[in-house]
Amino acid sequence: MKTKTIFAPVAAAILLAGTAAGSVYAAEAMKTAPAPATQGEQAAKPVAVAQPAAAKKDSTKLEKDFLKLSDDGGSAMEALHAARIAIYNGDIKAATDLVAKAQTFSTSAKADATKLDKVAAASTKVDADKDYVPLASQIMVQDAYSVKPEDAGHLTKANAALKKGDHKQAAEEAVLVDQNVSYAFAVVPYDTLSSSLDTASTALKNNDAQAANMALKKAEDAVVFDTVSMDMGPSTASQS
Repeated sequence: MKTKTIFAPVAAAILLAGTAAGSVYAAEAMKTAPAPATQGEQAAKPVAVAQPAAAKKDSTKLEKDFLKLSDDGGSAMEALHAARIAIYNGDIKAATDLVAKAQTFSTSAKADATKLDKVAAASTKVDADKDYVPLASQIMVQDAYSVKPEDAGHLTKANAALKKGDHKQAAEEAVLVDQNVSYAFAVVPYDTLSSSLDTASTALKNNDAQAANMALKKAEDAVVFDTVSMDMGPSTASQS
């Protein structure tokens, strides 16, 4: 089972824009990000009282809540999207090969499928009864427009650790951020990914490119993007 962070992480577009696979979903991820506050809204916003690091969630517990990302799941989604491009270009042979490649990665990704941990389970967008393949994650502050320099440093270190799969270090840096901290993630239901690829494969064998494309689109449309607060409750961003 491979579980490294191949999708470069921000809760929205930046979350997934750092890699070839991630850029596929960047536009969709933007829909979950809160809009920037206007000057008037910023002026009206009360000044938040800083919380001491000791009052934040215990890092030893937090590290257990981070998702283990699936390298094979990310590769499956990359191949899947490339197959859609091949279909669009009329290259059915390439599309067939790419779908077969995606199926191989999808089979391996089954070992990474999970009903999600405590953080992701706080989401309002996932089904507790489904197994999901984790694709991307990012630690962020809910008010990214007023982040303090010292907090920016902790966030940078936290996400660098998260990319390496070092959840302990990521948690230790996250709890030092003196603002409301959130966890953004992207996951895809394993059953939808697997069945969509099977349907597309059969359709391509029958020379039905349109049906194959629709099946692949179903898998991409099933990707869930959400943001939850580090205290295990839905964040403001996830409700926007």
